[in-house]
Amino acid sequence: MNTEVFLCTALNHTFFWRITMPIWNRQDVPISAWKRDWYTFLRQRCTQRILIVTDTTGSFDPANSTGLTELIRVLKGSGDVPAAVHATVTEVSKVSGFNFSTASPAVTTANYDQVWLFGFQSGAPSSDANEIRVLAQFMESGGGVFATGDHSTIGRPLCGALPRIRKMREWAAVPMGGPTRIDTVNNPGIDGVARSVDQSDQFPQTMYPLLDVSSAPHPLLRSPDGAINVLPDHPHESECYAPRGANLTGSFSVAGLTPFTEFPTVGGVENGPQLVAISMSASLNVDPGKGAVNPRCFGAISAYDGHLANKGRVVCDSTWHHFVNMNLNGAGYPGDGLREGTPLAANAAYKQIQRYFANIADYLTPKNRKWCRIFDIIAVELFDYPIWEEIVVLPEPPRPFPDFPEWPRAIELGKLVKASLSEKFGNGAFDGLIEDVLDVAQTSEGVRFAINNNLRLLASQNKERSMKQYDDPVGIEELKLGLIGRVFLALKAQLPDNPEELPKSAERLHDSGAKLLGEIVAKGLAEGIKYREMRYRRDLELVNTLR
Repeated sequence: MNTEVFLCTALNHTFFWRITMPIWNRQDVPISAWKRDWYTFLRQRCTQRILIVTDTTGSFDPANSTGLTELIRVLKGSGDVPAAVHATVTEVSKVSGFNFSTASPAVTTANYDQVWLFGFQSGAPSSDANEIRVLAQFMESGGGVFATGDHSTIGRPLCGALPRIRKMREWAAVPMGGPTRIDTVNNPGIDGVARSVDQSDQFPQTMYPLLDVSSAPHPLLRSPDGAINVLPDHPHESECYAPRGANLTGSFSVAGLTPFTEFPTVGGVENGPQLVAISMSASLNVDPGKGAVNPRCFGAISAYDGHLANKGRVVCDSTWHHFVNMNLNGAGYPGDGLREGTPLAANAAYKQIQRYFANIADYLTPKNRKWCRIFDIIAVELFDYPIWEEIVVLPEPPRPFPDFPEWPRAIELGKLVKASLSEKFGNGAFDGLIEDVLDVAQTSEGVRFAINNNLRLLASQNKERSMKQYDDPVGIEELKLGLIGRVFLALKAQLPDNPEELPKSAERLHDSGAKLLGEIVAKGLAEGIKYREMRYRRDLELVNTLR
Protein backbone atom coordinates (compact mmCIF):
# COMPACT_ATOMS: atom_id res chain seq x y z
CA MET A 1 0.00 0.00 0.00
CA ASN A 2 1.41 3.39 -0.94
CA THR A 3 1.32 6.05 1.73
CA GLU A 4 -0.49 9.25 0.92
CA VAL A 5 0.92 12.52 2.23
CA PHE A 6 -1.07 15.66 2.84
CA LEU A 7 0.40 19.10 3.47
CA CYS A 8 -1.62 21.30 5.79
CA THR A 9 -1.00 24.53 7.66
CA ALA A 10 -2.62 25.15 11.01
CA LEU A 11 -1.76 27.16 14.10
CA ASN A 12 1.18 28.66 12.21
CA HIS A 13 2.82 25.25 11.89
CA THR A 14 3.25 23.11 8.80
CA PHE A 15 2.63 19.38 9.10
CA PHE A 16 2.83 16.38 6.82
CA TRP A 17 -0.04 14.06 7.69
CA ARG A 18 0.52 10.44 6.82
CA ILE A 19 -2.45 8.12 6.45
CA THR A 20 -0.54 4.90 7.08
CA MET A 21 2.28 6.22 9.21
CA PRO A 22 4.42 3.31 10.47
CA ILE A 23 6.01 3.33 13.90
CA TRP A 24 9.58 3.04 12.63
CA ASN A 25 10.31 4.45 9.18
CA ARG A 26 12.81 3.30 6.64
CA GLN A 27 15.32 5.95 5.72
CA ASP A 28 14.17 5.97 2.08
CA VAL A 29 10.63 7.06 3.00
CA PRO A 30 10.24 10.86 3.15
CA ILE A 31 8.73 12.03 6.43
CA SER A 32 8.34 15.38 8.09
CA ALA A 33 11.30 16.83 9.98
CA TRP A 34 9.73 16.53 13.42
CA LYS A 35 9.12 12.81 12.93
CA ARG A 36 12.69 12.30 11.80
CA ASP A 37 13.92 13.95 15.00
CA TRP A 38 11.42 11.97 17.04
CA TYR A 39 12.56 8.63 15.66
CA THR A 40 16.18 9.58 16.20
CA PHE A 41 15.34 10.18 19.86
CA LEU A 42 13.51 6.86 20.14
CA ARG A 43 16.31 4.93 18.46
CA GLN A 44 18.69 6.20 21.11
CA ARG A 45 16.37 5.04 23.89
CA CYS A 46 14.35 2.14 22.58
CA THR A 47 16.46 -0.01 20.28
CA GLN A 48 15.83 -3.75 20.64
CA ARG A 49 19.09 -5.67 20.92
CA ILE A 50 18.64 -8.99 19.12
CA LEU A 51 21.12 -11.88 19.22
CA ILE A 52 20.67 -14.39 16.38
CA VAL A 53 22.33 -17.78 16.96
CA THR A 54 22.65 -20.60 14.43
CA ASP A 55 24.79 -23.69 13.92
CA THR A 56 26.18 -26.12 11.26
CA THR A 57 24.73 -25.05 7.88
CA GLY A 58 22.98 -21.93 9.15
CA SER A 59 24.46 -18.91 7.41
CA PHE A 60 24.59 -15.13 7.30
CA ASP A 61 25.71 -15.12 3.66
CA PRO A 62 23.19 -13.48 1.27
CA ALA A 63 24.17 -15.94 -1.50
CA ASN A 64 23.62 -18.99 0.69
CA SER A 65 20.33 -20.89 0.39
CA THR A 66 20.11 -21.27 4.18
CA GLY A 67 21.21 -17.71 4.84
CA LEU A 68 19.17 -15.52 7.19
CA THR A 69 19.97 -12.25 5.47
CA GLU A 70 16.44 -11.58 4.18
CA LEU A 71 15.11 -11.86 7.73
CA ILE A 72 17.87 -9.65 9.12
CA ARG A 73 17.18 -7.06 6.42
CA VAL A 74 13.62 -6.77 7.72
CA LEU A 75 14.66 -6.64 11.38
CA LYS A 76 17.10 -3.81 10.65
CA GLY A 77 14.39 -1.76 8.93
CA SER A 78 15.52 -2.25 5.33
CA GLY A 79 12.72 -4.55 4.26
CA ASP A 80 9.71 -3.89 2.07
CA VAL A 81 7.51 -3.14 5.08
CA PRO A 82 8.19 -0.89 8.08
CA ALA A 83 9.95 -2.48 11.04
CA ALA A 84 7.74 -2.56 14.15
CA VAL A 85 10.68 -1.77 16.43
CA HIS A 86 14.13 -0.41 15.75
CA ALA A 87 16.70 -3.16 16.26
CA THR A 88 20.39 -3.94 16.23
CA VAL A 89 21.26 -7.51 15.27
CA THR A 90 24.26 -9.52 16.45
CA GLU A 91 24.94 -12.61 14.30
CA VAL A 92 26.81 -15.58 15.78
CA SER A 93 27.24 -19.29 14.95
CA LYS A 94 28.06 -22.27 17.11
CA VAL A 95 30.32 -23.41 14.26
CA SER A 96 32.59 -20.44 14.99
CA GLY A 97 32.86 -21.42 18.64
CA PHE A 98 30.05 -19.33 20.14
CA ASN A 99 29.07 -20.52 23.61
CA PHE A 100 26.27 -19.01 25.67
CA SER A 101 28.12 -19.47 28.94
CA THR A 102 31.37 -17.82 27.83
CA ALA A 103 30.05 -15.21 25.38
CA SER A 104 31.27 -11.63 25.60
CA PRO A 105 29.23 -9.59 26.11
CA ALA A 106 27.34 -12.00 28.34
CA VAL A 107 23.95 -13.26 27.19
CA THR A 108 21.89 -11.46 29.83
CA THR A 109 19.06 -8.95 29.72
CA ALA A 110 21.62 -6.25 30.51
CA ASN A 111 23.12 -6.76 27.02
CA TYR A 112 20.34 -8.29 24.91
CA ASP A 113 16.56 -8.03 24.77
CA GLN A 114 15.90 -11.01 22.51
CA VAL A 115 17.62 -14.24 21.46
CA TRP A 116 16.58 -15.91 18.18
CA LEU A 117 17.63 -19.56 17.79
CA PHE A 118 17.85 -21.27 14.38
CA GLY A 119 18.89 -24.88 14.88
CA PHE A 120 20.28 -26.72 11.81
CA GLN A 121 22.09 -29.54 13.58
CA SER A 122 20.42 -32.93 14.19
CA GLY A 123 20.76 -35.09 17.28
CA ALA A 124 19.95 -35.25 20.97
CA PRO A 125 19.16 -32.19 23.11
CA SER A 126 22.18 -30.35 24.47
CA SER A 127 23.51 -31.62 27.80
CA ASP A 128 25.61 -28.52 28.45
CA ALA A 129 24.12 -27.34 31.75
CA ASN A 130 26.07 -24.08 31.64
CA GLU A 131 24.58 -23.00 28.31
CA ILE A 132 21.08 -24.14 29.26
CA ARG A 133 21.31 -22.22 32.53
CA VAL A 134 22.26 -18.99 30.76
CA LEU A 135 19.26 -19.16 28.42
CA ALA A 136 16.88 -20.26 31.18
CA GLN A 137 17.98 -17.32 33.32
CA PHE A 138 17.59 -14.99 30.35
CA MET A 139 13.97 -16.13 29.91
CA GLU A 140 13.23 -15.93 33.63
CA SER A 141 14.62 -12.38 33.67
CA GLY A 142 12.17 -11.24 31.00
CA GLY A 143 14.17 -11.73 27.81
CA GLY A 144 12.26 -12.78 24.68
CA VAL A 145 13.23 -15.95 22.83
CA PHE A 146 12.37 -17.25 19.35
CA ALA A 147 13.20 -20.85 18.43
CA THR A 148 12.86 -23.07 15.38
CA GLY A 149 14.38 -26.07 13.62
CA ASP A 150 13.10 -28.33 10.85
CA HIS A 151 11.84 -31.92 10.50
CA SER A 152 13.04 -34.88 12.61
CA THR A 153 15.64 -33.82 15.20
CA ILE A 154 16.94 -30.82 13.27
CA GLY A 155 17.28 -28.01 15.81
CA ARG A 156 17.03 -30.28 18.83
CA PRO A 157 20.66 -29.87 20.01
CA LEU A 158 20.31 -26.08 20.10
CA CYS A 159 16.70 -25.76 21.32
CA GLY A 160 15.26 -29.04 22.55
CA ALA A 161 16.45 -28.85 26.17
CA LEU A 162 15.29 -25.31 26.89
CA PRO A 163 12.41 -24.52 29.25
CA ARG A 164 9.01 -23.88 27.61
CA ILE A 165 10.50 -24.23 24.13
CA ARG A 166 10.88 -28.00 24.59
CA LYS A 167 7.09 -28.28 24.98
CA MET A 168 5.96 -25.72 22.41
CA ARG A 169 7.27 -27.53 19.35
CA GLU A 170 8.02 -31.05 18.14
CA TRP A 171 11.79 -31.65 18.16
CA ALA A 172 12.01 -35.29 17.08
CA ALA A 173 8.99 -37.20 15.78
CA VAL A 174 8.06 -35.66 12.41
CA PRO A 175 9.83 -37.53 9.58
CA MET A 176 11.46 -36.14 6.45
CA GLY A 177 9.87 -38.58 4.01
CA GLY A 178 6.81 -40.75 3.56
CA PRO A 179 3.09 -40.08 3.88
CA THR A 180 3.26 -38.97 7.54
CA ARG A 181 5.67 -36.10 6.92
CA ILE A 182 4.39 -32.50 6.90
CA ASP A 183 4.48 -31.13 3.33
CA THR A 184 3.05 -27.67 2.67
CA VAL A 185 3.97 -27.40 -1.04
CA ASN A 186 0.26 -27.64 -1.74
CA ASN A 187 0.28 -25.29 -4.73
CA PRO A 188 1.65 -27.27 -7.71
CA GLY A 189 3.02 -24.11 -9.31
CA ILE A 190 2.87 -22.97 -12.91
CA ASP A 191 3.40 -26.45 -14.40
CA GLY A 192 0.65 -28.01 -12.29
CA VAL A 193 2.96 -30.61 -10.74
CA ALA A 194 3.98 -30.39 -7.06
CA ARG A 195 7.72 -30.78 -6.54
CA SER A 196 10.08 -29.84 -3.73
CA VAL A 197 11.66 -27.10 -5.87
CA ASP A 198 8.28 -25.30 -5.79
CA GLN A 199 9.22 -24.11 -2.30
CA SER A 200 11.24 -21.36 -3.98
CA ASP A 201 8.55 -20.22 -6.42
CA GLN A 202 6.21 -17.25 -6.03
CA PHE A 203 3.39 -19.25 -4.46
CA PRO A 204 3.30 -19.46 -0.62
CA GLN A 205 1.34 -21.85 1.53
CA THR A 206 -1.93 -20.71 3.08
CA MET A 207 -2.17 -20.83 6.86
CA TYR A 208 -5.14 -20.13 9.09
CA PRO A 209 -4.76 -17.62 11.94
CA LEU A 210 -6.63 -18.44 15.13
CA LEU A 211 -8.81 -15.44 15.96
CA ASP A 212 -9.94 -14.11 19.33
CA VAL A 213 -13.53 -13.33 20.34
CA SER A 214 -13.39 -10.03 18.45
CA SER A 215 -12.18 -11.82 15.27
CA ALA A 216 -8.69 -10.34 15.63
CA PRO A 217 -5.55 -12.41 15.02
CA HIS A 218 -2.74 -12.85 17.50
CA PRO A 219 -0.34 -9.84 17.58
CA LEU A 220 2.17 -11.89 15.57
CA LEU A 221 -0.21 -11.94 12.59
CA ARG A 222 -1.63 -8.41 12.63
CA SER A 223 -1.35 -6.32 9.49
CA PRO A 224 -3.11 -3.29 8.01
CA ASP A 225 -3.69 -5.47 4.94
CA GLY A 226 -5.66 -8.05 6.93
CA ALA A 227 -4.63 -10.95 9.13
CA ILE A 228 -1.40 -12.54 7.87
CA ASN A 229 -2.36 -15.91 6.38
CA VAL A 230 0.65 -16.96 4.29
CA LEU A 231 4.06 -18.51 4.93
CA PRO A 232 6.76 -19.90 2.64
CA ASP A 233 6.07 -23.56 1.81
CA HIS A 234 8.37 -26.55 2.36
CA PRO A 235 8.13 -30.32 1.71
CA HIS A 236 9.04 -31.46 5.24
CA GLU A 237 8.30 -29.20 8.22
CA SER A 238 7.76 -29.95 11.91
CA GLU A 239 4.87 -28.69 14.06
CA CYS A 240 4.10 -26.48 17.05
CA TYR A 241 2.04 -27.24 20.16
CA ALA A 242 -0.10 -25.56 22.80
CA PRO A 243 0.37 -27.90 25.78
CA ARG A 244 -2.37 -28.09 28.39
CA GLY A 245 -3.10 -29.77 31.72
CA ALA A 246 -0.34 -32.00 33.05
CA ASN A 247 2.10 -30.72 30.40
CA LEU A 248 1.97 -27.29 32.01
CA THR A 249 2.65 -28.38 35.57
CA GLY A 250 5.94 -29.09 37.20
CA SER A 251 9.20 -27.20 37.43
CA PHE A 252 12.31 -26.84 35.33
CA SER A 253 15.69 -27.48 36.87
CA VAL A 254 19.26 -27.21 35.68
CA ALA A 255 22.48 -27.23 37.65
CA GLY A 256 23.31 -23.87 39.16
CA LEU A 257 19.79 -22.42 38.94
CA THR A 258 16.99 -22.60 41.48
CA PRO A 259 14.15 -24.76 40.05
CA PHE A 260 11.25 -22.69 38.72
CA THR A 261 7.72 -23.32 37.49
CA GLU A 262 7.83 -23.65 33.73
CA PHE A 263 4.36 -22.21 33.06
CA PRO A 264 3.22 -20.28 36.17
CA THR A 265 -0.49 -19.78 36.71
CA VAL A 266 -1.83 -16.23 36.59
CA GLY A 267 -4.51 -15.39 39.12
CA GLY A 268 -4.95 -19.10 39.74
CA VAL A 269 -5.66 -19.74 36.04
CA GLU A 270 -3.51 -21.74 33.62
CA ASN A 271 -1.35 -19.53 31.42
CA GLY A 272 0.19 -21.81 28.84
CA PRO A 273 1.33 -21.38 25.25
CA GLN A 274 -1.24 -20.94 22.50
CA LEU A 275 -1.32 -21.85 18.86
CA VAL A 276 -1.22 -18.70 16.76
CA ALA A 277 -2.01 -20.36 13.44
CA ILE A 278 -2.57 -23.76 11.91
CA SER A 279 -1.56 -24.87 8.44
CA MET A 280 -2.34 -27.79 6.13
CA SER A 281 -0.16 -30.65 4.97
CA ALA A 282 -1.80 -31.98 1.81
CA SER A 283 0.82 -32.10 -0.94
CA LEU A 284 0.78 -34.43 -3.96
CA ASN A 285 4.57 -34.17 -4.26
CA VAL A 286 5.92 -36.38 -7.08
CA ASP A 287 9.60 -36.32 -6.04
CA PRO A 288 11.28 -39.67 -5.19
CA GLY A 289 11.26 -40.30 -1.47
CA LYS A 290 8.43 -37.83 -0.97
CA GLY A 291 5.14 -38.74 -2.62
CA ALA A 292 1.68 -37.75 -1.50
CA VAL A 293 1.01 -37.21 2.22
CA ASN A 294 -1.86 -38.12 4.49
CA PRO A 295 -3.69 -34.77 4.69
CA ARG A 296 -3.84 -33.16 8.13
CA CYS A 297 -3.64 -29.82 9.82
CA PHE A 298 -0.85 -28.89 12.23
CA GLY A 299 0.34 -26.02 14.41
CA ALA A 300 2.48 -23.61 12.38
CA ILE A 301 3.28 -21.04 15.10
CA SER A 302 3.02 -21.12 18.90
CA ALA A 303 3.48 -18.31 21.42
CA TYR A 304 3.75 -17.99 25.19
CA ASP A 305 2.90 -14.69 26.90
CA GLY A 306 5.30 -14.77 29.81
CA HIS A 307 4.69 -11.11 30.57
CA LEU A 308 1.55 -12.08 32.48
CA ALA A 309 3.83 -13.91 34.93
CA ASN A 310 6.71 -11.40 34.70
CA LYS A 311 8.75 -13.75 32.50
CA GLY A 312 9.99 -13.44 28.94
CA ARG A 313 7.77 -14.22 25.96
CA VAL A 314 8.48 -17.15 23.63
CA VAL A 315 7.66 -17.79 19.97
CA CYS A 316 8.22 -21.08 18.12
CA ASP A 317 7.84 -21.77 14.40
CA SER A 318 7.44 -25.11 12.62
CA THR A 319 10.52 -24.59 10.41
CA TRP A 320 13.36 -22.22 9.66
CA HIS A 321 12.42 -22.58 5.99
CA HIS A 322 9.94 -19.78 6.69
CA PHE A 323 12.96 -17.50 7.29
CA VAL A 324 15.85 -18.58 5.03
CA ASN A 325 16.83 -17.06 1.69
CA MET A 326 15.99 -20.04 -0.54
CA ASN A 327 12.31 -19.83 0.39
CA LEU A 328 12.15 -16.04 0.28
CA ASN A 329 14.26 -14.80 -2.63
CA GLY A 330 15.36 -18.11 -4.17
CA ALA A 331 19.06 -17.65 -3.35
CA GLY A 332 21.09 -20.78 -4.10
CA TYR A 333 18.01 -22.61 -5.38
CA PRO A 334 15.96 -22.76 -8.60
CA GLY A 335 13.34 -20.02 -8.65
CA ASP A 336 13.06 -16.36 -7.64
CA GLY A 337 11.29 -16.93 -4.36
CA LEU A 338 8.33 -14.80 -3.41
CA ARG A 339 9.23 -12.11 -5.94
CA GLU A 340 7.64 -11.12 -9.20
CA GLY A 341 7.78 -8.47 -11.93
CA THR A 342 10.57 -6.64 -13.73
CA PRO A 343 12.69 -5.83 -11.88
CA LEU A 344 11.95 -8.55 -9.33
CA ALA A 345 10.23 -7.22 -6.22
CA ALA A 346 8.50 -8.71 -3.18
CA ASN A 347 4.97 -9.82 -3.99
CA ALA A 348 2.01 -9.21 -1.69
CA ALA A 349 2.48 -12.52 0.10
CA TYR A 350 6.14 -11.81 0.84
CA LYS A 351 5.27 -8.40 2.27
CA GLN A 352 2.81 -10.04 4.64
CA ILE A 353 5.48 -12.56 5.65
CA GLN A 354 7.90 -9.71 6.34
CA ARG A 355 5.27 -8.17 8.62
CA TYR A 356 5.25 -11.46 10.53
CA PHE A 357 9.03 -11.16 10.97
CA ALA A 358 8.68 -7.59 12.22
CA ASN A 359 5.82 -8.56 14.54
CA ILE A 360 7.94 -11.23 16.21
CA ALA A 361 10.50 -8.61 17.23
CA ASP A 362 7.72 -6.41 18.56
CA TYR A 363 6.01 -9.22 20.47
CA LEU A 364 9.24 -10.43 22.11
CA THR A 365 10.13 -6.97 23.43
CA PRO A 366 10.70 -7.38 27.19
CA LYS A 367 8.01 -6.06 29.49
CA ASN A 368 10.29 -3.46 31.06
CA ARG A 369 11.03 -1.96 27.62
CA LYS A 370 7.46 -1.76 26.35
CA TRP A 371 7.03 1.84 27.44
CA CYS A 372 9.03 2.92 24.39
CA ARG A 373 6.49 1.34 22.08
CA ILE A 374 3.52 2.86 23.93
CA PHE A 375 5.15 6.28 24.13
CA ASP A 376 5.87 6.21 20.41
CA ILE A 377 2.32 5.26 19.44
CA ILE A 378 0.71 7.89 21.64
CA ALA A 379 3.05 10.73 20.66
CA VAL A 380 2.74 10.06 16.92
CA GLU A 381 -1.03 9.60 17.09
CA LEU A 382 -1.47 12.84 19.05
CA PHE A 383 0.34 14.83 16.37
CA ASP A 384 -0.79 12.84 13.36
CA TYR A 385 -3.93 12.58 11.28
CA PRO A 386 -6.72 12.07 12.31
CA ILE A 387 -6.23 12.47 16.09
CA TRP A 388 -4.40 15.80 15.92
CA GLU A 389 -7.27 17.33 13.99
CA GLU A 390 -10.12 15.67 15.87
CA ILE A 391 -8.92 16.05 19.44
CA VAL A 392 -9.40 19.83 19.40
CA VAL A 393 -12.97 19.55 18.14
CA LEU A 394 -14.23 16.53 20.05
CA PRO A 395 -17.99 16.80 20.46
CA GLU A 396 -19.38 17.49 23.88
CA PRO A 397 -21.38 14.31 24.55
CA PRO A 398 -24.23 14.25 27.10
CA ARG A 399 -22.93 14.32 30.63
CA PRO A 400 -25.44 12.54 32.82
CA PHE A 401 -23.21 12.88 35.88
CA PRO A 402 -21.54 16.21 36.75
CA ASP A 403 -18.81 14.40 38.70
CA PHE A 404 -17.34 13.10 35.45
CA PRO A 405 -16.74 16.04 33.12
CA GLU A 406 -13.87 14.32 31.21
CA TRP A 407 -14.91 10.67 31.03
CA PRO A 408 -17.46 10.91 28.16
CA ARG A 409 -14.94 12.97 26.20
CA ALA A 410 -12.28 10.33 26.90
CA ILE A 411 -14.59 7.64 25.50
CA GLU A 412 -15.06 9.63 22.28
CA LEU A 413 -11.30 10.06 21.94
CA GLY A 414 -10.83 6.34 22.56
CA LYS A 415 -13.13 5.62 19.62
CA LEU A 416 -10.97 7.78 17.36
CA VAL A 417 -7.79 6.10 18.56
CA LYS A 418 -9.26 2.63 17.99
CA ALA A 419 -10.31 3.49 14.43
CA SER A 420 -6.91 5.03 13.63
CA LEU A 421 -4.86 2.11 15.01
CA SER A 422 -7.06 -0.45 13.27
CA GLU A 423 -6.51 1.28 9.93
CA LYS A 424 -2.76 1.64 10.38
CA PHE A 425 -1.84 -1.62 12.08
CA GLY A 426 -4.75 -4.00 11.59
CA ASN A 427 -7.64 -5.49 13.53
CA GLY A 428 -6.71 -6.06 17.17
CA ALA A 429 -4.17 -3.23 17.39
CA PHE A 430 -6.32 -1.28 19.86
CA ASP A 431 -6.72 -4.24 22.20
CA GLY A 432 -2.99 -4.80 21.87
CA LEU A 433 -2.36 -1.26 23.06
CA ILE A 434 -4.74 -1.83 25.99
CA GLU A 435 -2.84 -4.97 27.00
CA ASP A 436 0.50 -3.17 26.79
CA VAL A 437 -0.76 -0.19 28.79
CA LEU A 438 -2.13 -2.41 31.57
CA ASP A 439 1.10 -4.42 31.47
CA VAL A 440 3.44 -1.47 31.83
CA ALA A 441 1.16 0.16 34.42
CA GLN A 442 1.42 -3.06 36.48
CA THR A 443 -2.35 -3.32 36.80
CA SER A 444 -3.49 -6.10 39.13
CA GLU A 445 -4.04 -9.58 37.72
CA GLY A 446 -7.72 -9.54 38.71
CA VAL A 447 -8.51 -6.32 36.87
CA ARG A 448 -6.58 -7.40 33.77
CA PHE A 449 -8.33 -10.76 33.76
CA ALA A 450 -11.74 -9.07 33.96
CA ILE A 451 -10.96 -6.62 31.18
CA ASN A 452 -9.58 -9.31 28.89
CA ASN A 453 -12.65 -11.50 29.49
CA ASN A 454 -15.38 -8.83 29.41
CA LEU A 455 -16.28 -9.29 33.09
CA ARG A 456 -17.95 -6.56 35.09
CA LEU A 457 -15.86 -4.58 37.54
CA LEU A 458 -17.56 -2.99 40.55
CA ALA A 459 -15.72 -0.67 42.87
CA SER A 460 -18.09 -1.18 45.81
CA GLN A 461 -18.18 -5.01 45.73
CA ASN A 462 -15.64 -7.72 46.18
CA LYS A 463 -13.97 -7.85 42.77
CA GLU A 464 -13.39 -11.60 42.83
CA ARG A 465 -17.07 -12.25 43.45
CA SER A 466 -18.27 -9.69 40.93
CA MET A 467 -16.01 -11.10 38.20
CA LYS A 468 -17.60 -14.52 38.61
CA GLN A 469 -21.16 -13.19 38.61
CA TYR A 470 -21.42 -10.69 35.78
CA ASP A 471 -20.70 -10.56 32.08
CA ASP A 472 -20.47 -6.98 30.88
CA PRO A 473 -18.98 -6.74 27.35
CA VAL A 474 -20.57 -3.32 26.73
CA GLY A 475 -19.25 -1.87 29.98
CA ILE A 476 -15.75 -3.28 29.47
CA GLU A 477 -15.56 -1.97 25.91
CA GLU A 478 -16.57 1.47 27.17
CA LEU A 479 -13.98 1.19 29.94
CA LYS A 480 -11.25 0.35 27.40
CA LEU A 481 -12.17 3.29 25.19
CA GLY A 482 -12.33 5.70 28.10
CA LEU A 483 -9.10 4.44 29.61
CA ILE A 484 -7.10 4.92 26.40
CA GLY A 485 -8.76 8.29 25.87
CA ARG A 486 -7.75 9.25 29.41
CA VAL A 487 -4.15 8.18 28.77
CA PHE A 488 -4.01 10.22 25.55
CA LEU A 489 -5.51 13.32 27.20
CA ALA A 490 -3.16 13.09 30.18
CA LEU A 491 -0.05 12.70 28.03
CA LYS A 492 -1.19 15.45 25.66
CA ALA A 493 -1.18 17.79 28.64
CA GLN A 494 2.46 16.82 29.27
CA LEU A 495 3.63 17.30 25.68
CA PRO A 496 4.33 20.55 23.80
CA ASP A 497 1.80 22.00 21.36
CA ASN A 498 4.44 22.14 18.64
CA PRO A 499 5.59 18.65 17.56
CA GLU A 500 8.97 20.06 16.53
CA GLU A 501 9.69 20.49 20.25
CA LEU A 502 8.68 16.93 21.05
CA PRO A 503 12.16 15.31 21.19
CA LYS A 504 13.52 18.09 23.40
CA SER A 505 10.73 17.83 25.97
CA ALA A 506 10.29 14.06 25.87
CA GLU A 507 13.34 13.08 27.91
CA ARG A 508 11.70 13.68 31.28
CA LEU A 509 8.44 12.07 30.26
CA HIS A 510 10.23 9.07 28.80
CA ASP A 511 12.24 8.47 31.97
CA SER A 512 9.22 8.74 34.27
CA GLY A 513 6.83 7.17 31.79
CA ALA A 514 6.07 3.82 33.41
CA LYS A 515 5.39 5.40 36.80
CA LEU A 516 3.31 8.18 35.24
CA LEU A 517 1.36 5.68 33.16
CA GLY A 518 0.58 3.67 36.28
CA GLU A 519 -0.87 6.76 37.96
CA ILE A 520 -2.96 7.66 34.90
CA VAL A 521 -4.31 4.13 34.53
CA ALA A 522 -5.16 3.77 38.23
CA LYS A 523 -7.07 7.04 38.17
CA GLY A 524 -8.77 6.23 34.87
CA LEU A 525 -9.87 2.77 36.04
CA ALA A 526 -11.32 4.17 39.25
CA GLU A 527 -13.16 6.90 37.36
CA GLY A 528 -14.45 4.56 34.66
CA ILE A 529 -15.66 1.88 37.10
CA LYS A 530 -17.43 4.44 39.26
CA TYR A 531 -18.98 6.07 36.20
CA ARG A 532 -20.29 2.69 35.05
CA GLU A 533 -21.74 1.95 38.49
CA MET A 534 -23.60 5.26 38.54
CA ARG A 535 -25.05 4.48 35.14
CA TYR A 536 -26.26 1.13 36.43
CA ARG A 537 -27.94 2.83 39.38
CA ARG A 538 -29.58 5.38 37.12
CA ASP A 539 -30.88 2.63 34.83
CA LEU A 540 -32.18 0.71 37.83
CA GLU A 541 -33.99 3.76 39.14
CA LEU A 542 -35.54 4.28 35.71
CA VAL A 543 -36.75 0.67 35.62
CA ASN A 544 -38.24 1.01 39.09
CA THR A 545 -40.29 4.05 38.06
CA LEU A 546 -41.88 1.96 35.30
CA ARG A 547 -43.12 -0.81 37.60
